[in-house]
Amino acid sequence: MTASPVELLVHHDGRLVTPAEAVLPVGSIALRYAVSVFEGIRAYQALAGPAGPPRLWLPDAHLRRLANSCRLVGLDAPEDVPGVLAQVLAVN
Repeated sequence: MTASPVELLVHHDGRLVTPAEAVLPVGSIALRYAVSVFEGIRAYQALAGPAGPPRLWLPDAHLRRLANSCRLVGLDAPEDVPGVLAQVLAVN
């Protein structure tokens, strides 16, 4: 017997949704002009100590690069990224 796959949740427009629900409107600037930024932020489960949510690897450096990338392409930096990351890690 195989375990059923767990559906991951992603943050989209201020809420947690399934990847299939995270769609962009056709008029989105990201689609119309290919304007976007990306910063890969890794998270690891602690090997020792109390069990808890995964820990982000060097979050301050990643968030600084994300904000700088947004500035360079003229996008507003997203607000409360640390809070969103904590929320996504908690449910996945």
